[in-house]
Amino acid sequence: MKSLTLSLVLSLCFFARVSAQEAPKIKFEKPSDEELSMKIYPKDSTADAVILYDDGSSYVKYDLEKGFMLTFERFVRIKILRQNGVEWGNFHLSLYSHNLNKEDLNHMKGTTINLENGKIVKTELKKNAVFRERENKYRESVKFSMPAVKVGSIIDLQYCITTEMTWNLRNWKFQYKIPVKWSQYKVVYPEYFNYNQSSLGYHQLLYNKRSQSTENISYTERVDNHSNYGGFSVPTTQAVARTITYTNQIFEYAATDIPAIREEPYLTSLNNYTAQIKVELNNTNFSRIGGSVHNYTSSWNEIAKQLDEDDSFGQQLKSNGFLSDDVEKLTKGVTGNETKLNIIYNFIQQSIKWDGFNSFYTDKSLKKVFNDKIGNSAGINLLLTAMLRKADIDASPVLLSTRENGILSIAHPTLSDCNYVIVRTNIDGKQIFLDATEPNL
Repeated sequence: MKSLTLSLVLSLCFFARVSAQEAPKIKFEKPSDEELSMKIYPKDSTADAVILYDDGSSYVKYDLEKGFMLTFERFVRIKILRQNGVEWGNFHLSLYSHNLNKEDLNHMKGTTINLENGKIVKTELKKNAVFRERENKYRESVKFSMPAVKVGSIIDLQYCITTEMTWNLRNWKFQYKIPVKWSQYKVVYPEYFNYNQSSLGYHQLLYNKRSQSTENISYTERVDNHSNYGGFSVPTTQAVARTITYTNQIFEYAATDIPAIREEPYLTSLNNYTAQIKVELNNTNFSRIGGSVHNYTSSWNEIAKQLDEDDSFGQQLKSNGFLSDDVEKLTKGVTGNETKLNIIYNFIQQSIKWDGFNSFYTDKSLKKVFNDKIGNSAGINLLLTAMLRKADIDASPVLLSTRENGILSIAHPTLSDCNYVIVRTNIDGKQIFLDATEPNL
């Protein structure tokens, strides 16, 4: 009986704790007097700045013209406490942009709020202060610095990112190199989608809630039929109203008083220890409404199949006819696969320059990498794979995550955690792993 009473008391205490820490009511450009006058953050007096509030949401919703769309919204408020904290007024948003697949940045508003001579002064971010530049074949950068940022400033920033790429649901970080007072994230998607979700880090979440809601898709369908006019059958078209009802899966996360995370000796990657939620599309299933099932990362075999069919990965290895003459010249009169391997490996190392960019997708064709004499890590090592295969050597690409990028999830297969590709060869039963990006490796 005592055990039951103790359990009940602990449960009530936990409920009271969660209830007492409901999400703060924060409005854009309306900081409290306490926030404006804050000189230090009480829970970390050494902090150069503090994220007072960070609110994000990702949701998949149907659009009658474009189909299912993914929207990410964020509102963040930052308080600058010391001169070194002014750098937190600089922002870098990375957007996916490749051919017709892209993320669109919308409704961005930024305001710096200062208390000057007892009066609140607001300085808005101007459109001409926002700069875009191409990072690589797949990503575009949006960079800007908030105006009038100084010690004592409050920065409010809102933005929205929309895309048709429903597989690209964003992760959420609760923890940064400065403390965070409150952070929350909400994920909503229809029953037709299944996303893997995993958490990293050691800071306990305040709550992790799951619920459901229903939503309707209303549309008009044109139906062909025949009508009888004067004994003749006449084809007609009729507009019929249709409604599809589906279930939304809703996930809500929150954390409070998150300490700053700092670099320490012997850490592999800070990302391994940062409190965050990672999300990746597992599969889509539209069979209930007459559609199909498509697997993305439900198994490592599915990931391998996906990569094998990708134009920037597996398909490049199948278009290697241009290498025949060069491989034949390099290995002419050479016997022994290990000797051939060394010749080809040294040739790639010395003749193809690495551009410094890590990826498991090549950003241009292997033929162009070969002719330009420069490529990213995937371009170089996939080219090495193709040349070894031309020499009749058993060679395969190996996907991995570098130490700097962080560990792979052990909860489920994942593609988004990877950032690099090397080569595995099998010669006389001996496995040899190769990376040709560095001349002296």
